[in-house]
Amino acid sequence: LSRNRLYLDEKKVNLTEFYKFRGFSRKGLENKSKINVLDSAIRSLVEFVSDKGGKFILIDDLPLACGIKEWQANLRPCFVSKEISLQDREPLSNLFKKISNDYVNVFYIDPHDFICEAEICIPKKNNIPLYVDNSPHLSIDAKYILEPFFSKQFDLILGD
Repeated sequence: LSRNRLYLDEKKVNLTEFYKFRGFSRKGLENKSKINVLDSAIRSLVEFVSDKGGKFILIDDLPLACGIKEWQANLRPCFVSKEISLQDREPLSNLFKKISNDYVNVFYIDPHDFICEAEICIPKKNNIPLYVDNSPHLSIDAKYILEPFFSKQFDLILGD
């Protein structure tokens, strides 16, 4: 799932350009019909899992990396403010929180503050690159950085 798709309006946007983060929040530009489709799809999955007695975990989106120009140049500092990063994913976060509040077997996990601990989010932690692009897609080394966070969260939810 890409948060970009929650903003996508194929009739108004050049798809190639759309997926390039420009360094500003798109809050208020979300495509409400796509959010409703996602809401319905997740709820259908939750009902299926509920019928089987399972637990369902919603993992919120990662912090943004930086604008496409900064990423491609690789010469300028690459960062985005925490405020913009949180605003940009707000439609997805709100949807996940609402669904997790509506069901006892749905749990919400948010890695944002673990990755972005300050008011500025940079695409590395402990000097290890987190992303392979500015979408952001996780780098292979990011799994080592995120493992303690997810282990703790899953232990709390699954009770193992």
